[in-house]
Amino acid sequence: MSDTIETQPQAQPPILAPASPASHSTPGAGPVVSPKVQPKRPGAPLGIGITLIVGASVLLFFSAVSYTISIWLRSSPSSGIKIPDTGTNGVQLAITLVQAALCLIALAAGIGLVRYRTWGRQLSIAWAVAALVFLISSTAVSFFYIMPASQRAMHSMELPGNSREAMRVSLAFGIVMALAWTVVLAVTPTLTLILMTRPKVKQACGKSA
Repeated sequence: MSDTIETQPQAQPPILAPASPASHSTPGAGPVVSPKVQPKRPGAPLGIGITLIVGASVLLFFSAVSYTISIWLRSSPSSGIKIPDTGTNGVQLAITLVQAALCLIALAAGIGLVRYRTWGRQLSIAWAVAALVFLISSTAVSFFYIMPASQRAMHSMELPGNSREAMRVSLAFGIVMALAWTVVLAVTPTLTLILMTRPKVKQACGKSA
């Protein structure tokens, strides 16, 4: 009878799970922590900021040019153009100065917004409110005071029939352009009020300096 040799089963080595990157450590050092992903900033402050900087710069330039030309036409005899005195020069100067001040505020607010600063967001909201109030008040003053005074001054001038008709057409065109320009200018402060009061924008513009 042959001897039977019993074979004992060999033990399998334990399977070790791979270490995760966050828990991987090197000798003498702590665990390596994966870098924290920064949340993406909303683009509204950057877009509004660039719009305010460009728009304020353009308005300041054209306001300075138009006011300079108006002063030259009124004071220079060599221009050959006689502009009637409407009695509204002081009011128009005040409107121009307020508009220039609002442009400077918008320029500063735009710089703060492109840098995502808290003061830039707060200043842009204050500018938007002031700009809307200025648009409404200046439009009312223009339509109910400046334009009627200009019409009376033009009617008092001795002009040929063709020139008077051309001046009426020019005045009507100016009224339409003024209305359209007011609507366009009202878009930016309205969007500023809507976008700059959102919670994500408040969180993104969290730096005060």
